[in-house]
Amino acid sequence: MKKLLALGLAAALSLPLGLTAQSGSPAASASAYWDKAVAAWSRGESWKPARMAVTFEELDGKGSVKSTTRTEYALSYPGGEMKSTVLRSVKDGKDVTEKARADQEKMEARGRSGEDGRMDAEDIIPFSARIAASVTRGEARAGASRLSVPYRVALSKGGSVGTVHFDLSGRPDSLEYTLDPLPAMVSEMRGTAVFGTMADGSVVVSRFGFEGEGGFLFVRMRFSVRMEFSDHARR
Repeated sequence: MKKLLALGLAAALSLPLGLTAQSGSPAASASAYWDKAVAAWSRGESWKPARMAVTFEELDGKGSVKSTTRTEYALSYPGGEMKSTVLRSVKDGKDVTEKARADQEKMEARGRSGEDGRMDAEDIIPFSARIAASVTRGEARAGASRLSVPYRVALSKGGSVGTVHFDLSGRPDSLEYTLDPLPAMVSEMRGTAVFGTMADGSVVVSRFGFEGEGGFLFVRMRFSVRMEFSDHARR
């Protein structure tokens, strides 16, 4: 992930838009909710996390954990671009911080050689203005405690299919997604994002994750990745 923009503008979500008899059809509520979430995403760009923790799990065929690596990062934003610094990395109880730092340096060196064309977080969250023209929404579904809106993102470098869940105040609560088409060497993948709320009501991404299966030739691996973001502030 290159960077993860925060969501904000609580005032835009302050009106009571619960799914009552007065709120109209699910489609009407979904349109109002979505528009407010897009505004929140745009207005919340200045909220950025200072810490990130990434947990990578290798799973067996039954989904049981075989190996776990947790890496903690400090995040900074020189020139407006996110920079990550490895603070600590532990694999199955063993400190592997130096290896993690060396691996990151190699990855950054490859990235500096040119744009790799891969999708990043801004291409996954469907509220981003950068991909707005590539997002289409499906029929909204009203539940007892939330409104779910399916969507599709179609980009030249890939796309995704997912569902955003809103609570009854109109706030985006979470989303589920999968990449479509799947990346090379990945045969199965599903992901989630969870949104959190700041003290002033601004909404940010607090957790992001995905799991699936991939590999090369006869070597296959099931995996799970969880990213947790904290210490958000206006930067």
